[in-house]
Formats: sequence, C-alpha cells, structure tokens
Amino acid sequence: MNIKQFDVITEIRSLDDIPGLTIEELKELLECKRAPDRKLQAKYHKTAHFQRVKDVAKELHNGCQLCNSSKLEGLTFHHTKYTSLFRENIILDGILVCQRCHRKLHGKG
Repeated sequence: MNIKQFDVITEIRSLDDIPGLTIEELKELLECKRAPDRKLQAKYHKTAHFQRVKDVAKELHNGCQLCNSSKLEGLTFHHTKYTSLFRENIILDGILVCQRCHRKLHGKG
C-alpha cells in the first residue's frame, strides 16, 4: 500500500466498510464525544474501515509509537479522541501501539 497525503484522513467508502452496524449504532458512533461503550466499540473495531485505519497507521509508522517496538504484528490504532470516528486523521486522532502499550493506556498493564 502506498500512502498518499489524502490517505491520512480515512473515511467510509461504502456500506461494505461497516457490516454489522445498524443505522442507530452508526449514528451513535458518528456523534461520539467520548469512547463508545465496549460492545459498540468492539463492533467498530471489526469493520473494514477500522482495518484500513490500522493499515494506514502501520504504513506511516515503523512500530509502536510509545515503546518503539518494531514488531508490526499485533499493532493497533488507539484513539486519542472519538469525535472523528469513521473520518479519522491518522496523525491527529490516535497513535499506533503494540498490545502491551495498549493495555497500559487502558490501565490494564
């Protein structure tokens, strides 16, 4: 995947990007001001859109942005704000982190 400048901001490309989400859930996610509840967040993380967010973040960064681990397996995109779900700016709206650092961010590590 080659990253172009416009790819840094991700958007829903089609309804195929969000299978399993109801219109009500999509609306709730689009209007988020803080982290959605765990059930809805889990559905969001399973979307093709979120996979694309992670892929773009991996292209931009060489590993975990906190501990600098270069292991690309298991990296995920941690949102630092939720007001732009489904239209994330990869640079401004979150960080790419390994599983260990992600657990620490959530107070579980």
